[in-house]
Amino acid sequence: MNQASTITPMVLEKAQDLQKAIFANMNDTSTSLSDCLQELAQTPCALKDYDQLQRLNFNGQLDAFTVLRIALTLAELNQCQTSLALHTASARQAGLNSSEIDSNRAGTSQDAKGAIAVQFARHLASHSKVSAQQWQDIRRAGYSDCEVLEIISHVGMNILGNRLISMGIMNNHLFPVGLNQNSKVNKLIESKKVTVSGEQVKGPSTA
Repeated sequence: MNQASTITPMVLEKAQDLQKAIFANMNDTSTSLSDCLQELAQTPCALKDYDQLQRLNFNGQLDAFTVLRIALTLAELNQCQTSLALHTASARQAGLNSSEIDSNRAGTSQDAKGAIAVQFARHLASHSKVSAQQWQDIRRAGYSDCEVLEIISHVGMNILGNRLISMGIMNNHLFPVGLNQNSKVNKLIESKKVTVSGEQVKGPSTA
């Protein structure tokens, strides 16, 4: 075992029935059986919860830009440089321009509706209460009950990931959501054209 490691990765050959079942049920919506998942497998409940949260990146109602904006602002807030680098790469791959990424990191967005979601998420990450005005703002922006709950869930997922990285449990084994072939981000890329705050931004060439 590497002395720098704080958690021993689960050796798949020694996994118990519940751990094996969770690994077997993981599909393309998971990051892969990387070291981070093998470390989380030391507690099957944590592994299962993390896998379920990750599925929000692909099966939720929130659009991919909102998901990326939340990830960027929380990585900046939590000063998690690894997460920030990975999510920045995903954001650029999805078509968000540098100015928008900088806005997200600062806690807002050039897109009016996106700004409300980013501000709401950032507030949740650092405060225990949401004011009546903030509830009015998120509602007036057009976010449904489902989407608000997903924002809250994404806040929890990103805080968990940031904390695990900061503790040295996760490092370069994390992958940005855009690298998964089934992700919403890649679907945006394949469309070759997305809109950010009224500005058309062409996705990377697939040639």
